[in-house]
Amino acid sequence: MSESRVRIRQGDRELELEGDAAFVEAQLERLLPFTFGAGSSLTVAPVPAPHLEDHQVPANFAVKKNLSFEAFLELKQPSSDRDRLLVLAYYQEKYADLQAYPIADLAAAWTLAWPELPWDEACWKEAVEGGFLQWQEDGRLTLSFAGDQYVRDGLA
Repeated sequence: MSESRVRIRQGDRELELEGDAAFVEAQLERLLPFTFGAGSSLTVAPVPAPHLEDHQVPANFAVKKNLSFEAFLELKQPSSDRDRLLVLAYYQEKYADLQAYPIADLAAAWTLAWPELPWDEACWKEAVEGGFLQWQEDGRLTLSFAGDQYVRDGLA
């Protein structure tokens, strides 16, 4: 099927048609006198519409999440222990592909991220009570929707 597009403008009148070449040609012959007057005629040589390549994403396409934790911390700049914990949890879920984590794993990640800051049990409890972290059925923690939004929106 050959696609065509015609646009004719004369003063304040305009006629635009698009579709199959035979359809455009037939409609142009029919509508041209109504649009521009009884004596109007036009030799039609439809120009095919440009062929647009179909750009599909290959099946093996994968998004590379190459933001380091240090760069993420610089971006978010958490100032409290609770915010540090939420930023750590968010990074693990979004960039390290850990969807949930036992408290011991979270504590170990904390110690790696901030060796100078002691792990405080009250910190994760505060995050759970505040609705930022939630328990999974298997006893692991994950960010809640509110926690995800809180970190994503800049800890505000």
